Amino acid sequence: MAPLRIATRLVLVLSAAVAAVVLAYSLISIEQRATLLRDALIRETETLARTLQIVAENDAGESGGEELNRVLEGVLADPETYAAVTIDDAERVLSGGTDGGTDGGTECLDAILRDLPSTTAEAQGWTECDERVRWVLLPSGTAGAAVLLARRATLLERDVNASRLRLLLLTLVLAGTAAIVIFFVLHRALSAPLGEILRGVHLLGTAGGAERVVVPPAAGELHELGAAFNRMADQLDARRRSLLRQGAERLAMERQLREAETFAVAGRLTGGVLHELGSPLAVIGMRVDAIADHAAATPQLRSQSEAIRAELDRIAKLIEGLMRITRHHEIALEPVDVAGIVRAVVAELQPRCREAGIEPLLRLPGFPIMVSGHAVLIRHAIFNLANNAVQALARHPGEKRLIFRVERQETAVCVVVEDTGPGIPMHHLERVFEPFFTTKGISGGTGLGLGISRSIAEEHGGTLSIGPGADGGTRAALELPAERAF
Repeated sequence: MAPLRIATRLVLVLSAAVAAVVLAYSLISIEQRATLLRDALIRETETLARTLQIVAENDAGESGGEELNRVLEGVLADPETYAAVTIDDAERVLSGGTDGGTDGGTECLDAILRDLPSTTAEAQGWTECDERVRWVLLPSGTAGAAVLLARRATLLERDVNASRLRLLLLTLVLAGTAAIVIFFVLHRALSAPLGEILRGVHLLGTAGGAERVVVPPAAGELHELGAAFNRMADQLDARRRSLLRQGAERLAMERQLREAETFAVAGRLTGGVLHELGSPLAVIGMRVDAIADHAAATPQLRSQSEAIRAELDRIAKLIEGLMRITRHHEIALEPVDVAGIVRAVVAELQPRCREAGIEPLLRLPGFPIMVSGHAVLIRHAIFNLANNAVQALARHPGEKRLIFRVERQETAVCVVVEDTGPGIPMHHLERVFEPFFTTKGISGGTGLGLGISRSIAEEHGGTLSIGPGADGGTRAALELPAERAF
């Protein structure tokens, strides 16, 4: 069996206390009223007996007792009078009678006569027969005779019984009323505030954290308890958020350490590969120069050779820049038109866009946007972003739009590449910069492009961010600080 609630126990205890107080007060009142009625009956009986004594003394030997008999009959006419008689010293009835007549209903009278100590001296008392009777015995004017008056205590008993019934009803009504009043008072001042605090305690350990409890000022100490609970909950919530933040920071640091280790390995690998590429590219350059300088070379052949030489020079500069990044050397900075680089990248990717049905949209200003940087490295970073977008749109069945924007902001120059492709799943977004991470399969790429692009951005004092686009797809933003802008 579940234990009673505090409010229920208080209602029961306080209601019982109120009922006990009312009952005690009523009992005392009834006893006082019974005493008053009993004293009134005693005085009234004694007064009537004195009156009968006077009548008996005055009537002795004058009218043969006729006046006394009339008075006795008048007294007997009162329903509260049981007996009004004169008796001799042998306890025989000389005149008068009981309410049952002279010859009837004398059982109680016999009991009274047995209780008389003497018929020659004044006496009074109570006799219990079928009912309680108050009697008074007074000597009369006739020698050896006495007047006996007995009156019932019916009125007294009836009044006491009625008072007891009223007491019972009053006690029940007051106890019920007190219980209702106490219940509502306790509910407002105790149960509701405690329930609110208990609800807050239950929520304290849940994933959502604690909620502030609302305890009205009328609750007194419970209002102070609620305020203390709210302070404790705020402190615990702040501590919980701090632990979550520390945990997230620790996980981020561990992830950065893993990325740094992977980048270190990738950097060493990339440095070795770039170093090995230098010799074959030099040989290719020499062969191209030899073809261009050959006497039999046609103008068209010389033009193609010059185009190949230009691309070889660009690759050589890219290798040099990447080698400096992997070896943590400073890169040579020069004024660079970012808008011009974007146009060049779009022109290079135009054939692939046309083949895949992609619509490039250039939203560039009509004037150069200059920054201080390494033109080849910046071009490589922008090309990686654009190339990823083209690859995503090529396999996308829906709308294929590729938007390029260059924005001059207050603190940065931002190059935005945004597509309407399938986008990157949210659980992959935090891993896109990890070395060797790719969602394109084995033949889709090395997984180093975005990592290298971010390294290029950071080498220039900028940032690279990847996220969802406004119309779905992916949005890549390369930011370079404005203080390096011309």
